[in-house]
Amino acid sequence: LLVENVENHPDFLSSNPDTKCELAVPIIYRDEVVGVISVEHKEIGGLDEEDLQNIQSLAAHAAVAIQNARIYHALQRKSQHQQAIYEASKIINVSLEHTEKELLNLLVEQMVTEIIPAAGARNNLGTILLYDHEKNELKVECNYPEKEFGAHLKDEIRSLSHPQRGKIDISGRAVITKKPQRVDDVTTDSDYLNRNEETRSELNVPMLEGDIVLGVLSLECDRLNGFDKDAEDTLCAFAELAAIAIQNTRRYNELKETRATVGNITAVAWM
Repeated sequence: LLVENVENHPDFLSSNPDTKCELAVPIIYRDEVVGVISVEHKEIGGLDEEDLQNIQSLAAHAAVAIQNARIYHALQRKSQHQQAIYEASKIINVSLEHTEKELLNLLVEQMVTEIIPAAGARNNLGTILLYDHEKNELKVECNYPEKEFGAHLKDEIRSLSHPQRGKIDISGRAVITKKPQRVDDVTTDSDYLNRNEETRSELNVPMLEGDIVLGVLSLECDRLNGFDKDAEDTLCAFAELAAIAIQNTRRYNELKETRATVGNITAVAWM
């Protein structure tokens, strides 16, 4: 679009009082507008058709460059997520050296620092909650960074039978549905309970052993639409690893208790 005199154009919004002429060309890649190149001139008629053609050519090159940059960023991000899953799996492989609490603390830090949200956004909080089937409630087991989580919310119990303010929260919905819950705008979600003023979007994934829910992994972001399918898939992989780690740790502890009991019985028998 070439406007020789912006004062005569109904859509013109002045951001510079010296502007008299403006040229705006969309940057289009495969029928999708990905941006706009705008050139302003201080004289009426200061830009002409030749300038328009030059900017259109520049816009075509810019469209390809932007798409290439997006592809590179996506591949780099996917590679980082694969590396994060690998690092988390190494933690799981030495899980018997840690208590369940220590293990989950390591995993929640990995979640927050290594799962990359949308460009320009950041994860402001990660939480791991464990589910009690008999009581039908979630308990906050660990979070990262701790300073972002109020002291009054540590070890918080979230009842699904008698939910706070009548809301089961997004984490509760992950338990009930046994499916990932990706919320682009938490203010529009009827189950959301606000615990952090900076949170704009949220991703919750259930930890499952077969059909049994062990808990929930939760990530919160400071931007709308902070999580995409790639972030969801990565957190799902973390959830699978966490479920394996929890079960391995619990079974190992049960085995130690059984051995101790058998040892005590044998000792008594020899007395």
